[in-house]
Amino acid sequence: MENKSITYLMAAFIALIIGVSLVGVIASEGLGKTSYTEVNSETHSISTHWTGTNYSGGTVTVTNAPTSWKAGGECPISSVLFGNSSVDYTVTTDYTVNANTGVITITAASAPSKGGNTTYVDYKYCADDYLKQSWNRTIINLVPGFFAIGLLLIAVGLFYRVAKDEGLI
Repeated sequence: MENKSITYLMAAFIALIIGVSLVGVIASEGLGKTSYTEVNSETHSISTHWTGTNYSGGTVTVTNAPTSWKAGGECPISSVLFGNSSVDYTVTTDYTVNANTGVITITAASAPSKGGNTTYVDYKYCADDYLKQSWNRTIINLVPGFFAIGLLLIAVGLFYRVAKDEGLI
């Protein structure tokens, strides 16, 4: 095997090692910009909504409420579950959600007595770097696949070159 063939084999091997390690990074970075972020059990206290023994109603705003471009309805919060440690409240009966502002309004005076003053919210929201156009998300999701195909073609080309130079093909 001549020196040139060894150089090609080393280049192909190094390209494969570097490429395989980068495919995962590229895919996870793209996923962060194309998917909603999930929040589980965000804690809120509704004890300030009590007047003596009567519940006066009130609102709770989620920590990651839509702001800036997201507040215009382009990326509302979703999959909202509101409740406490013993029961999930019923949407439209016990509470309503304004998904564009992240405000939960407690509508039933009986809702807090179902388990206490500490409530939990589960929801999904868009991170600040979320791509709002669907075609952008589609293109970003294709990048890791095309990167892997390109890497494979480079490796196959280098191995083919070595095989041809060595008279194996």
